[in-house]
Amino acid sequence: MIIFFGSIAYLFGLNEFLNYKGLPAYFVWGAVGHLCIWFVVRKTILKNHAHGMTLVKQKNFAEAIPFFKNSLEILNKKPWLDKYRYFLGSSSKISYKEMDLNNAAFCYSQIGDKANAILYYKRTLSEFPHSEMAKVALTFIDTMTKD
Repeated sequence: MIIFFGSIAYLFGLNEFLNYKGLPAYFVWGAVGHLCIWFVVRKTILKNHAHGMTLVKQKNFAEAIPFFKNSLEILNKKPWLDKYRYFLGSSSKISYKEMDLNNAAFCYSQIGDKANAILYYKRTLSEFPHSEMAKVALTFIDTMTKD
């Protein structure tokens, strides 16, 4: 990605305008281009995911659920977002889609909607069979409800 933007800058002669502390101009232009793409994607396409996470941190679980659901719809339409998430600044081992499914399930469990929590955790496991979060959460729910 950095090389791509750097090459574009070089082709248009922009490398003369920017040379930062001995770094080649194409590298700096490439980094700037990558940062711009990350910012635009984060603030537009992935805004529902980010806003849902903000609401969870504020313990507004019921308000966060629709944002995770909207994010899931977008991720189903644009699977490349998960495939190339490392280029978009995500260092997470799990995909945005798995995060959104687990987060929606977690929010349901926090507001006392056990049926939907189980539904979303099972959906997570059907799409991501190795999801440790979903496995542990389902085991916990099962253990807590055995009275």
